[in-house]
Amino acid sequence: MVELSKLKSIFGVTGHSKVNANNVDDILAAVDENLPLTEDNVKEAKYLAWQLNNIVADAALDTNAKTRRRIKRIMQRLGEAHVGVNFEEEYVEEPEPVAVVEKFDVVTAAQKLKEANTVSSIEHVLNGLVNPGPDSKTDEGWTALKTVLYQVLDDRTLTNKNIRRRISRLIFVLANESDLEKLNALKQSVVPPPVKKVVPVGAPIVRSKLDPRPAAPTPIAAVAVVPEPPKVVVVLKSFSQCLEELRAATSTAEVDAGIAAVSANSAGDAAVKQQVREKLESLALDDTLVSNTKIKRKVQRLIATLENAPAEVPVVALAAAASAAPVPESKKRSIAAISTAEEESNGNDVPSILKRLKTVHSAEELDAVLAKVDMRTIVPSTAAAGESAEAPEITCDPAMRRLLKKSIEQVLSQEDVSGSMNAKVRRRVTRITGILADADGDAGEAAVTNASATTTSKVQPALTIKPVTEVQKKVPYVLFVGNLSYDVTAAEIEEHLRSVAALEGPVKVRLRTDPHTKRCLGVAFVEVEGTRELHQCIAAGHHSNLHGRVINVEKSCGGRNKEQRGEKIASKRTEQQRRTQEAINTVLVQFEQKGVLHNTHKWGETLKDMLYAHSAASVTEIINNYAKLPKSEQKIHNLTKMLTSKQNSSFAGSSQGFEDSAMDFE
Repeated sequence: MVELSKLKSIFGVTGHSKVNANNVDDILAAVDENLPLTEDNVKEAKYLAWQLNNIVADAALDTNAKTRRRIKRIMQRLGEAHVGVNFEEEYVEEPEPVAVVEKFDVVTAAQKLKEANTVSSIEHVLNGLVNPGPDSKTDEGWTALKTVLYQVLDDRTLTNKNIRRRISRLIFVLANESDLEKLNALKQSVVPPPVKKVVPVGAPIVRSKLDPRPAAPTPIAAVAVVPEPPKVVVVLKSFSQCLEELRAATSTAEVDAGIAAVSANSAGDAAVKQQVREKLESLALDDTLVSNTKIKRKVQRLIATLENAPAEVPVVALAAAASAAPVPESKKRSIAAISTAEEESNGNDVPSILKRLKTVHSAEELDAVLAKVDMRTIVPSTAAAGESAEAPEITCDPAMRRLLKKSIEQVLSQEDVSGSMNAKVRRRVTRITGILADADGDAGEAAVTNASATTTSKVQPALTIKPVTEVQKKVPYVLFVGNLSYDVTAAEIEEHLRSVAALEGPVKVRLRTDPHTKRCLGVAFVEVEGTRELHQCIAAGHHSNLHGRVINVEKSCGGRNKEQRGEKIASKRTEQQRRTQEAINTVLVQFEQKGVLHNTHKWGETLKDMLYAHSAASVTEIINNYAKLPKSEQKIHNLTKMLTSKQNSSFAGSSQGFEDSAMDFE
């Protein structure tokens, strides 16, 4: 008999490769070996015929005549084996039967637990037990069930941790204040010290009723020491004891232990619970004791749980009741929305952002980190108060907002970050720090209202925010230097530009390097003091020779938009060409006034285009060399030849020639 799962695996339904033009012959060969030809395989035969019809009808497979004949023979064999079955109709998968969980009331569950002798039978009773109600602590039936649960939990042969944990939680829900000591004593008694068990030779081994192995005598040749395995005991403590532990904590490990004690605490009054929550909030701000991000998240989750938990119900019991209670239909949409938001965050919550900010050392890294910030996670909780009840509140508490604001300010205090930010990064930093300042109440009610608008829509340009004075800086004059050698250093670039452009002010070079090899990537950005120095570097450094390479020196433009960047480059190049042409025309007028050149206004466009391809300093040197020629050789074609030769020789601009031209680029 051929099983349906076997056929599904052949056609790639259970994880194998799907049917395609490369494996269709192999699939048909496997089908020939597993044909459902018996009377009990009608369902399998219908499934096989449906899959074969899909192969023939699939135009993407492009089956040939041989394959179609092979499929036809298989269909004939199926028709002969299953007479009267219609293989033309579409195959419909029958739904699998849903397992029904048997429900037990309190009295029946207590009786079933007394009779249970295996782990599976105990789990069956716990799965079918009805949920305890508000009067369960005083009900006689639940009290009797609690006694039976104590007996089951007292059985040391029950080693299944999951079952013991479920029984402990159920007892904890049903327990009163007087039962806590008994439950603690029971947990303490579960972990006795190792004892020596002297077993006589040939005596039978006594096994528990929960042990599935048969009780057969086993001869033992000697005295055996059977130590009990150590077990972790979580002692139940009141909120007062948890508060004392948190106050006395002096290390991260002690804080973690106190958090675990609060998570498994018993019921307490609202006043003590409020003190515990305030202590946890103060610990969240202490980077010395709570330096681990994982522990900080524990603290935040525990604070939220304490805010929602009633005073008379323990936190563990509240979590158990919440997991057992059915979810109302009205809440499914909001729960799904919150789950979707958590999945889409992909580690972009506030603690993750704080962790990434510690590794930021440049404006580009800061922009990449702040781009991941969801504005809904940094607005104050009051900003989401006007939303509908079904809309999820995705906000963080004031402590996390203050930590985020402080971390951003520390990053901005770095000179390398604040000095290299462009307008886009400054706007992003100003917007986020403004919202964080509004959350602390620095900007008034209007700013909070504007921050609330960011939870449902994009941030509008007219958002009223608090300005950040630390990032307000003069726009730098930056040059792009390309076609550099891979062995060049920042110091060599600075020395070269100072020599060819006669720079005296400060020069800052940012060399792009490979993160692994630390070698230059062929480009660099140079920041100079002002406009004059900027155009001096362009005029004298563009197409100059550095390490045997003709480098490019141009104005740098910001922004990530491709079209905007292209327009900026085109406009800057046009401006650069215009200034170069004006400078060269002035140089020609000067030499014509000296009598070196004549009738330059009558020169053709070809010669002028060749002149405009050089800098003013280069043209000055070429004409000086041209003037040194004898009068018989001072012809236009000789000047053209000198320009062509200079263009091919990777000329390095002369600072003295630039000074002689006396050009003012302001």
